[in-house]
Amino acid sequence: MGSNFLSSSHMENYLDLVSKDQMCTGDVERASLFYIISGNDDLYRKRRFIYDPKDHSIKRCLDNTNVDFSSSIKPLLG
Repeated sequence: MGSNFLSSSHMENYLDLVSKDQMCTGDVERASLFYIISGNDDLYRKRRFIYDPKDHSIKRCLDNTNVDFSSSIKPLLG
């Protein structure tokens, strides 16, 4: 496990997001987003509402009434 990851599942989730997005190595902003999403179980479960790997874009997820983000998670996405 890499020293910057919280757990082996955090690292696996991160690598899954990177792989599906086909992220470029030097993309620090996208890497940061994926690190945050993959390190939180609730965010990782809701990743399809947050990010579209086909379009390589962040979705307007806080406006989506089909997904419930807790008050502690909203600041991470806003």
